Amino acid sequence: MRSSGLRSTSQVATMASIFRYRDPGCRPPGFRSLGTAVIVAEPGRRTVLLHRRADDASWSLPGGLVELAESVEQCAVRELREETGVVATIDRIAGLHSSTDLIIDRGGDRVSQPCIVVFEATAVGGCLRCTDETTEVGYFPVTQLPAGTLPHIRNIIESWVRCGTSQFFL
Repeated sequence: MRSSGLRSTSQVATMASIFRYRDPGCRPPGFRSLGTAVIVAEPGRRTVLLHRRADDASWSLPGGLVELAESVEQCAVRELREETGVVATIDRIAGLHSSTDLIIDRGGDRVSQPCIVVFEATAVGGCLRCTDETTEVGYFPVTQLPAGTLPHIRNIIESWVRCGTSQFFL
């Protein structure tokens, strides 16, 4: 199943999106947050695992913010399992995304500029499933990502494809 396209230039979807891109009306970030994104690819690197977020209906790589007393690797494995049902082992750090164009606004004083560690991982168990954070899960061709894929996620996937086994920095 596919989602419809982007609905606004400053927000990813009409629902309460927390992601903002070059939005002059967005409050300035109060801190940097550390997050993860996980690329689980089928053999040949032609398809990647994406999930459709329940909070704003956008498509994204599995991942999220690192919790206290948690390593970035632990966060990546936890978020992947929580959002998709997939159990994986981390293969390598594929890259780092720290664009100043992306702001996460969770309301109140929780406005941050994220630094996202991107991991490449291999699925070793579990099964694809929807969760309270996810409405759809599936593998998509890297050249045909679904409409509604978050812009920074598109950049991450394009960089991963272009750089192959080299690391990328955005």
